[in-house]
Amino acid sequence: MKGDSALAAIGSWYSRAWKACARHHWKIIGIGLLLELCGNLATRIPGGTLIYYYVILPPLMVGACRFNLKLVREEEAGFSDLFAGFDHFGRAWLTYIFWVLVTAAGVVLLVIPGVIWGVGYSLSLFAVLDRSLSAREALRFSGKITKGHRLKLLVATMIGVLPMAILFGTGLRTLGCGIWCWHMVSSNGKVIMDLGIGAFLLGGVIGPWTGLAWASAYDDLAMESRYADAPAVPAPI
Repeated sequence: MKGDSALAAIGSWYSRAWKACARHHWKIIGIGLLLELCGNLATRIPGGTLIYYYVILPPLMVGACRFNLKLVREEEAGFSDLFAGFDHFGRAWLTYIFWVLVTAAGVVLLVIPGVIWGVGYSLSLFAVLDRSLSAREALRFSGKITKGHRLKLLVATMIGVLPMAILFGTGLRTLGCGIWCWHMVSSNGKVIMDLGIGAFLLGGVIGPWTGLAWASAYDDLAMESRYADAPAVPAPI
């Protein structure tokens, strides 16, 4: 019965996410293309890769979580939400970095428990802006609301990750030569954007669907938790 309940919850997260995808597919594709373009353009400048992954990406990921959460809540979401993390750069950046470090430490110690540990704190990326928390408070909040649900969240993650691994971890990527996945390149040979069927499935369907399912999971668990009714704490960071 408990397993049936877990599967029902995961199914409801993905069902809710699919409805959000269907309602806002062009907006979601636009956000995905913008993220890819930002990343690829950053790598074209000296030191751009380091700047992008260690400075720009953390608040962007927090902003993407805010965007997804608004979509599943049927609130008005726009491109400005993607950059909301920059308005609270300190705590958005710290939340992402702390989560990455916590996950990495867990994986180094023990692979499977480490992944589950990382899953348990991953909802901090939603909580930091949604509840106006500091990085430490967001991680604690995520740990509390995911207690008893982490294996379920791991299964939900694998549902999204496995299709991506199948699409891009096998020879399927080369199917149809340039039709499956081809690169838009600049005059000096640098990749600007990936296009094609595979790129669309990953960036326009599977990736957004999984991200929205996580937003739905956060929304449900935060509502269920007795901590959800606690007043928002002003962030000191």
